[in-house]
Amino acid sequence: MSSQQYEQAEQRRLGANGVDVIDELCEASIFDEAAKYLTRTKLKVSNEQKLTFYALFKQATIGPCNTSKPSILNMYERTKWNAWNELGKMSKDEAIMRYVNELEKVAPSWKEEAGNVGAADSDSDESDGGGGGGGTGGAMMHPQSRPIEEEEVPESDVPDAQKDIAFYAKLNRPNMIRQLIEKGESVDKKDEEGMTALHWAVDRGHEDLVKLLLTEFKANINAQDGDGSTPLHYAAMCEHLPLISALLQHGADPTIEDDTGETAAAAVRQVKGLPQETLQLLDQAKSKKE
Repeated sequence: MSSQQYEQAEQRRLGANGVDVIDELCEASIFDEAAKYLTRTKLKVSNEQKLTFYALFKQATIGPCNTSKPSILNMYERTKWNAWNELGKMSKDEAIMRYVNELEKVAPSWKEEAGNVGAADSDSDESDGGGGGGGTGGAMMHPQSRPIEEEEVPESDVPDAQKDIAFYAKLNRPNMIRQLIEKGESVDKKDEEGMTALHWAVDRGHEDLVKLLLTEFKANINAQDGDGSTPLHYAAMCEHLPLISALLQHGADPTIEDDTGETAAAAVRQVKGLPQETLQLLDQAKSKKE
């Protein structure tokens, strides 16, 4: 074979973009089998692993996150979006490799088992409503389509270093919060999600604790979490009508936007059954900021 013939053959193998077509097809085949395996088996994985598989699948099939961040009112889709978006500009090839590697960590023998897993084993009543399917949209693994539920950990199992003000606000433990503040801990200290004690108290509907945080402990009523959401955003999301009113009465700023550009006022107006008095408070608060 002449050098010219060799170059022509090599070009046909690599394709127009210089990509090794053979290697690419092999990667795609393995990825497809891995996705089908996760779809059709009842493999038990943690919520964190579900998010990892979901994000890598989207990155491998679509590329970097290209959709708008879901509203705080849809926390399930928002959590999935965050996981995908955090992968940044990772290439599809790297996402494929990481996806397969992650599967091998939780199911080392998946390749051997894959041939014995038939379509009949699929949980056909579940699907990924976010469009995360493989191929034509139907090969998304079911572990990623189940709602992500928070697993409560017994207080005794939580390391002392993690028992901060936000932790005790979640549990509605005002006495422990008072002790920590007396020891010098800031009432506005944020946890790993960027949430303060006030965020958690509002999220859990602890009305008395919210009032205590605002009146006695002077918590920052407009603190923003890792997604830019304020306690008023949370009150609206959780449809805590008394807390929406209480926060507005104490000076919450409804014009603050979260990372999606949604103001707390817009979130509040989506809540059904708001009393006229609350709507008046909202309008008054907005007019003060405009």
